[in-house]
Amino acid sequence: MARMTSMMKMMKMMEMMKKVKMLEMMKLMKLMKMIEMMKMMKLMKMIEMMEMVEMMEMTEMMKMMKMMKMMEMMEMMEMMKIMKMMEMIDGDDGNDEDDGDDQGCGRLGKGPGRGA
Repeated sequence: MARMTSMMKMMKMMEMMKKVKMLEMMKLMKLMKMIEMMKMMKLMKMIEMMEMVEMMEMTEMMKMMKMMKMMEMMEMMEMMKIMKMMEMIDGDDGNDEDDGDDQGCGRLGKGPGRGA
């Protein structure tokens, strides 16, 4: 009988986990949709820009392309920055070696009683 109850508990836990995972997935999906929407908006804007560009001559087109590349680079940089920020937040990687992720402890190799 005891075995049965533990099984039931396990099942319930699994169900809970599934629900949580579902929620996480939903959140992720929403995020993805948001990003997709943003991309769509950008695409629309780009298409509008392109239509405008068609009225201009080729040199203008080249300039636009350069601008686009710049924008992409900027976006990449932003992404990198965000990733770095995330890493910073996670920062402490669990090992006790002094890898400088505990900034500002105050002991810069000075002996006791010196400083001030």
